[in-house]
Amino acid sequence: MRRAKMFALVSAIAALTAGAAVTMGIIPIARPPALAPADSETLVVPTERNKYFKQDIRFKLTLPSAYLHQKGETWKPPLNGVSFAVDLKDGRATGLTPIERPSVVVVALSVVAYQGVDRSVKDYVHLRRTDKGERWGEEIETRRYGLNYFTTIEYPGAPPKEFLFDNDFFHRTMIDCRPSGNAYPSLCTLTVVGERGGGINPQANAAVMTEIIFRHERLADWEIIRQQVEHFLGGKIIVSGWGN
Repeated sequence: MRRAKMFALVSAIAALTAGAAVTMGIIPIARPPALAPADSETLVVPTERNKYFKQDIRFKLTLPSAYLHQKGETWKPPLNGVSFAVDLKDGRATGLTPIERPSVVVVALSVVAYQGVDRSVKDYVHLRRTDKGERWGEEIETRRYGLNYFTTIEYPGAPPKEFLFDNDFFHRTMIDCRPSGNAYPSLCTLTVVGERGGGINPQANAAVMTEIIFRHERLADWEIIRQQVEHFLGGKIIVSGWGN
């Protein structure tokens, strides 16, 4: 399945407007009810190597089937990633989106170049500080919610887009918030690149990337949301090399 098809759940939201376990966070949420093994599925991501960069790791994600087929997804190879919705209020699968319920987030997992987020942040900062032609009003460059905070106005009178990122020399966390432009709630995408090589190969070129789409009104709680998602994923992701 191509990436665009694979992330159909994310697109649906837009239409409305060697086996080391990945370590996870500490903010508890209610776990979904225990299900028999027959009710769970395991996806291997990616199923094929990427010709554009060396994918020296991949991962197995095991989830109850209820999370994997909320919008009719079949998850057939080739897979480059996987996405699903979860209600962080109780940890349950849901057919709703963050637009319809603030406690819902969409989680997308993939394998990317370890430098992916760092490169995106540095490119954005360079563009915003040099390309004056795309600035249409006074912008904010400061810190909010423990992160560097930028705004960009794309055209006169438009609501500002917001871009936040960590303050480390090598960036692994960023948030992109775009106004919906209509009556629907605006959304933000939190992107986090995990440990190089997924904890099994510190020399690897790749890492597991987690993207979390959530309601803009919850921006100040971004770190709690990240920790809740990490807690939910705890024990469900196993990273390995291609020989495993």
